[in-house]
Amino acid sequence: MKTLKEILILAIVLVFFTVIAIRAQQASTQLPSYPIVIHDTGTSATVVKASPGTLHSLVINNPGASAVISIFDLAGASCTGTPSTNVKAIITLPASGGLPGTLLYDAAFANGICVQDVTASSDLTVTAF
Repeated sequence: MKTLKEILILAIVLVFFTVIAIRAQQASTQLPSYPIVIHDTGTSATVVKASPGTLHSLVINNPGASAVISIFDLAGASCTGTPSTNVKAIITLPASGGLPGTLLYDAAFANGICVQDVTASSDLTVTAF
């Protein structure tokens, strides 16, 4: 009888750990990959993520006066020069430069994530997955 009790306890423990392992595997496919953090201070288009992903945040560390920051849904190869297609957001800062701040997006991008400050060199930090 003692052996049967030990076997039942062992079986319950194995089932418990199997369920935990399966749930962990299921959850891991839903977790984002490691974050991509890009620091940008220029006026040229910058590839944040060359393939589909999620734009998490745009931090305006030091805003440029009258800056126009554009965010594009473009693959890495298309993020050159001055992009004009697939614009997902345009942030226009006042002539005084405005205040530093964080914009949270958590938005999915189908092609890739491209950012450009077309008129002034703001100091930006972009985080994506």
